[in-house]
Amino acid sequence: MPGRVRLPKKSLIGRFIFMLCATFLPLGILAFAVSCVVVWISAERSYEAYERELEGVFAPLQESLLGVENDLDRFVLEHITELTSVSDHNEVANYKMIKKLGEIHAAQSMDGVVYLFDRKLASIYTRYNYESYLYSEMKDFQDKLLYRGLSQGTTDGWKLYYFDQKCFLRRSYSYEGYDIGFLVDMNRFMEGLELLQELDAAEIYLSDDTKMILLEDGTSSRFRDGTWEELLARKGAYRLLLWEGEELGCRLAVKIPALTVIQKTLGSLVLLFVILLLEIFFVLLFWRMLKKWVVTPIDRMNEALEFYGKDSQGQYRITGIDESTAIDFRQMFENFNEMAEEIEEGKIKERQYNHMKLDNLKLRMNPHMLMNSFNLIYGMAQVKDYESIQEFALCLVDYFRYILKETNDLVTVKEEMNFVRNYLRIQKIRFPERFNCVYSMTKEVENALIPPLLIENFVENSIKYAMIPKKITEILINIRREGGWLYISVTDTGRGIKPEVMPDIRDGRKYVDTMGNEHIGIYNCRKWMEYYYHGKGQIRITSTFGAGTQVWIEVPFVERKGENHEITDCG
Repeated sequence: MPGRVRLPKKSLIGRFIFMLCATFLPLGILAFAVSCVVVWISAERSYEAYERELEGVFAPLQESLLGVENDLDRFVLEHITELTSVSDHNEVANYKMIKKLGEIHAAQSMDGVVYLFDRKLASIYTRYNYESYLYSEMKDFQDKLLYRGLSQGTTDGWKLYYFDQKCFLRRSYSYEGYDIGFLVDMNRFMEGLELLQELDAAEIYLSDDTKMILLEDGTSSRFRDGTWEELLARKGAYRLLLWEGEELGCRLAVKIPALTVIQKTLGSLVLLFVILLLEIFFVLLFWRMLKKWVVTPIDRMNEALEFYGKDSQGQYRITGIDESTAIDFRQMFENFNEMAEEIEEGKIKERQYNHMKLDNLKLRMNPHMLMNSFNLIYGMAQVKDYESIQEFALCLVDYFRYILKETNDLVTVKEEMNFVRNYLRIQKIRFPERFNCVYSMTKEVENALIPPLLIENFVENSIKYAMIPKKITEILINIRREGGWLYISVTDTGRGIKPEVMPDIRDGRKYVDTMGNEHIGIYNCRKWMEYYYHGKGQIRITSTFGAGTQVWIEVPFVERKGENHEITDCG
């Protein structure tokens, strides 16, 4: 690149400072006025937004508690014999049951406690979050619970439970031998909600069908000053944010000041007004300067970036730079031109690298084929089966001629299927009466272009890995066109793919077996498709171990124009 021409310092930063000071003040004043109006108009919408946030907090809680309810019901069904028995109680059985209940509690990561009370032994066992409660707190809880007595267990959902100035959501069960209870500490749950802290919510009301509890300043108390409907009907300088947990059987009301939204934004509006008073004159007058100094250079840069963003193979340079252009943009344009030259050189190197990489991948496709073939020829020579040796050798020549041809070109479906047919003839000699292969394809797909070995790789997998001793494996190949897409399927009735292998195949990773051997056939096929179709094709694989494998390939339909040739059956 030629040396950069040093212009007088026309700093872009300086020009922006000038424009900001000279043009945006009128818009700032207008923005302030509009903001004041918007704040008042949007206050009601803000309350609705807060209720949606409240729903976003308590809906997951409801879902978790319904999950706990199902887990507790399953626990009861599993231990109904022990729970209803009034004899044969022992510490070991109790420990196993409370351990199971503790696992249910721990899985939800909720503050609270789960307890198991043995009526016969008069013993109570608890599990709780040891990071949230002290041992002394839980010991005091157990003592007070025993002193207070255990009420009849709920069977129709979760109920509010007021105990020792705390509010719990409780589900419990009472049987002849045991009492079970799962309690969620609502005081601690509310204390951890950022939304309530943001709204300065001092009073929170919880209600079920039988009682109401008021949470205020971290403590709870029974609310006896009216019903839920009367609470909602009261008027005052406050608003109630409501949440209805129909499946849970509980309701919630959060009391916040009526002007909370406006109060929270008023300080910002005052600060905005002070700042905007510092801005005062002319915006339209300097629009042409803004367009010339900033918008036009940025548009030119965007045009250049879009050119390379379309994966173009051409060249693009920013030329004709005006002398009045800011030095910042001049340097940016010159840097872009240098970068464009490097990108073009990089693309050439990348294409060369990909061609070499594809050649290398193809050579790695079947490293054992040649050795296995020589062993088979040797075996047929020992039994003097010269006719089979001749047929096998000709097939082998065709096989390696196709394998070792140039790999940077696509092949037609006809060429690939003729190769598959030749490969199957080789395998028929090696494994007579072990498999059958049929295929179905329409005439119009014969000249469709696909990556070499795309179909053969999956047919080879069906031969190498799917065949089951003393059983004939059926292989079906189907090729058709629908619109602008070519659809290929290869299915077999063999042994299928092991479940531990499927994650690597679905995620496009190389599979390494227990012997340390890499299996790269499917991985290579995906790489070829990515290279040739730039991410537009896909391979989907399903398999049931012991019941076969299904492979579906979708690629864009690209046709080579020329003479059509007839393809014969394979297998």
